[in-house]
Amino acid sequence: LYGNHTKLTCMIFEMKIRIANMNDASEIYNLLNNTHELRGFSEGEAYSKSWLAEVIKEKKRNIFLIAEKDGIIVGFLIAHRIPDKDFLLNDVYVKPEFRGQGIADGLMLQFDKIIKLLGSNFSLGLVLPGNKKMQGLFEKRHYKRGHTFYYYYKERK
Repeated sequence: LYGNHTKLTCMIFEMKIRIANMNDASEIYNLLNNTHELRGFSEGEAYSKSWLAEVIKEKKRNIFLIAEKDGIIVGFLIAHRIPDKDFLLNDVYVKPEFRGQGIADGLMLQFDKIIKLLGSNFSLGLVLPGNKKMQGLFEKRHYKRGHTFYYYYKERK
């Protein structure tokens, strides 16, 4: 899938970074919907189980990396292909008790390697305005800050 790297494993700072699989779905689902930093919505679920399953399974359209320490999921990165070969880096998350250990940086470093293998030279990242640490990480990884914008969403029931 990612060149000849379908069994991606990267060890950084005693941390394993690998491609997500369906065995990760339950834990990631709980993190996505119980973490205000990721939800960006005021109430309710932001992510459905069907959406998560699709993102994990559809490896041609998404990059979903898991960071583990001692077999425990400590962080993840989700990016979506936009339109052909570029990527929208949608979520980078590290559990609070594991922050400050280079995990998000390691995830983004591995993401950069994968998109380079895929021939992409552009990625766009989204971050909440109050998340200064993530903004700093984007800048450290040489992302340029764009202009301020609003996003709109509509929930269908």
